[in-house]
Amino acid sequence: MTALIDPDEPFTPAQRDGRPVPYITKWSGERELRVDLGLDLKRERIRYRDEDRGERDAQGRLWVRTVGGYGDGEPEWRKVSSYRQREAMEGPFCQVCTGPPSRTEKGILFLLPGRHKIGQLEGVETIHPPLCLPCARASVRHCTKGLRVHTAVRARKTLRWGVVGREYPPEDKEKVQLVPHRPVRLVNGEEARVPDGMTAPYYLASQLILVLRKVSVVNLDEEFARELETKPHR
Repeated sequence: MTALIDPDEPFTPAQRDGRPVPYITKWSGERELRVDLGLDLKRERIRYRDEDRGERDAQGRLWVRTVGGYGDGEPEWRKVSSYRQREAMEGPFCQVCTGPPSRTEKGILFLLPGRHKIGQLEGVETIHPPLCLPCARASVRHCTKGLRVHTAVRARKTLRWGVVGREYPPEDKEKVQLVPHRPVRLVNGEEARVPDGMTAPYYLASQLILVLRKVSVVNLDEEFARELETKPHR
């Protein structure tokens, strides 16, 4: 995967309706390309006909290919860019501004949709990249998708769990044709969660899943106030 962030060009989120468009948000001008998807007969897995190394992750999973980029068209608030979501997870960096995620002795900051009790959170899986504290507060204030009801947590340890992907098994290997196939353990009726270690050569990955360990529930307002107190006065 080619890095999309240029360290010499600081990223500034676009603004729409008075709120920032997160770095990971998909735009209407971005679309997936599946026309180049084929079958590697030797290795018995899907591949791109002109595949490069960056299109597979460390687990050997092939990732969805897209055209277009951030700022092309209008933001599709309910969707995320596969590459940028993966970048933010692997960085890790803030999913909104691409700055360093908020990190304290309790760990890195994440926002999880819904209300959760601490006993439900150890080992929880998430597809939501971390955030810095200002962006987390802004996300809740602007009520971005799924955050009207949320739980703010910090995790001292994060582990890669697997990916969200769609299966494309071959119908006829001789014709090198692939067709969408409804996988087991559905997510949104179309995609499945595929754990690392599972042999899944015909899955095309679209989002990275992390497991959060040593989790603490935190209060964003209290943490922000505490951060202001610790900053030196000018």
